Amino acid sequence: MSQLNHPILKQSFAIIDQAVGEHSLTPAEYAIVRRIIHATADFDFLSLTKFSPKAIASGIQALRAGSPIVTDVNMVAQGIKTMVEKTRNNPVISAINYAKFESKCSTWKNEQNQLVIPLIYQNIVFGILVVKLAEKHSLTPSQLEDIEQISQTIAIACLLERRSIWYKQQLIEQKTLLPPNRDAIDNLLHQLRNPITALKTFSKLLIKRLVPEDRNYTIAESILQQTNRLQELLQQFEADLASQATKISPLDVNSTRLETGEKNNFLLPGDENPTEVIDLPQFLAPLLVSYQAIANEKGLTLQTEIPQSLPPVIGNSKALREVISNLIDNALKYTPKPGIIKISTGLKQKIADKNYQGIAIADTGLGIPAQDRGKLFTRYYRGVQAEGNIPGTGLGLAIAKDLLTKMQGKIELISPNYLGQNPGTTFIVWLPEKEN
Repeated sequence: MSQLNHPILKQSFAIIDQAVGEHSLTPAEYAIVRRIIHATADFDFLSLTKFSPKAIASGIQALRAGSPIVTDVNMVAQGIKTMVEKTRNNPVISAINYAKFESKCSTWKNEQNQLVIPLIYQNIVFGILVVKLAEKHSLTPSQLEDIEQISQTIAIACLLERRSIWYKQQLIEQKTLLPPNRDAIDNLLHQLRNPITALKTFSKLLIKRLVPEDRNYTIAESILQQTNRLQELLQQFEADLASQATKISPLDVNSTRLETGEKNNFLLPGDENPTEVIDLPQFLAPLLVSYQAIANEKGLTLQTEIPQSLPPVIGNSKALREVISNLIDNALKYTPKPGIIKISTGLKQKIADKNYQGIAIADTGLGIPAQDRGKLFTRYYRGVQAEGNIPGTGLGLAIAKDLLTKMQGKIELISPNYLGQNPGTTFIVWLPEKEN
């Protein structure tokens, strides 16, 4: 039975035809694409496959002229061997056999007195070079070497052309996407500014109406502190955005050089702010007041162990606030009630002859599985938490590690910590002590 009439092939083609439906390909083009889909089981090739003008007609003409058929691997060469022998009996070349010897490209001479050389560079096959020879003309070894050098130059040119097309497409996409994205960001910033200002004003009014002894007084102060924090982030974002706008040059799709700039992390305080001396007990006090109220609301217990006489550390207060906030947020989010969150300081260690102070954030939550620990600080990675119903972005720990690295600090993970019935998790933030 002919391979073209095999029942499995017919059934496969029928399924592909039904799934594809209407299309814009010519019958000859669709016959090729359908065969590709059959071989790969990937319907994306319907849109990925592009045909140059007269490509199919030129290919048929080349086969009739006895030109070799170039495949990427031996398996494909063996697969078409029988059919080729029953038709034009063209030479079949597996490119992988020659890719290892690019400097010694083999050549073939067909019945039409044509020299055929594969165009291969960096294990990529770009096509073949066909050189028409005069009748009864034989080439010297030097001439053959020259032709092979020319084939290598053409292959390199093909690679550079592909890369150039890709870069131009990327630049055009950036040019198309940047203005709408900037407009959307500007609109968002404008919409956020007014409610943040109003929230700040209402917080101040509420504080004025309460006496310090009122238990709601500290809650109102916490609202004001968090509003100030949000306003600072917004202002930082606007400043970074304005700074980046002055650095972006017009995109030139005809340029042969791709400009690259320094990566900037929007909304990450501490990128450009200098380090400072931080008194940890004084720094942590307002944060812990805010999180005490949140823990109470969630039915959790927030415990603290903060010695007042600690050596000062070197860091950036805004960046450190983001780090500690992210870690406490996670502890509150993933600890079931009635759980315990414990914040403690006074930990010490020496790294490369430098003294470090540690801030530990421990919880009695479910812990972190072993398979997640290695990827925990990767952006957008949530591990087993992605399967739960607690919302998250997978950014908090990545941001924390990034900011600590900028401050010459470190973060340590301990899980399980066995503080309660559940495995529990402890993160330790290490910052360098101020040198005497």
